[in-house]
Amino acid sequence: MKHLVYQMMQNTRPHKLEEKMHKKPLMITILAISFISVILLGWAIFESSNDGVFFTLIAVLYFIFGIANFLFFMTNYREKKGYAAVYFLVAVSFWGLSIFNLSVYVF
Repeated sequence: MKHLVYQMMQNTRPHKLEEKMHKKPLMITILAISFISVILLGWAIFESSNDGVFFTLIAVLYFIFGIANFLFFMTNYREKKGYAAVYFLVAVSFWGLSIFNLSVYVF
């Protein structure tokens, strides 16, 4: 009987509420990043006549989108590997767009 109870205790998973609470700080960070990116996008559209500021703000915006998608990757890489792979690819592509956008402006 003790062996059966021990085996059952080993197979228990954390409660769903605990898993959600673990993801809560990351989701709050992602929401904050989204809010900052909306402000940057509005500023970039407002400054679209000034090419230097526009390209720099869009590059920063792409970089922030990459960070947000990387955080989505970090929240999903254990349970949902397919979603995590997509989030990681999107993050890398946003970082690539950021570098490309800055290189177009600088050169």
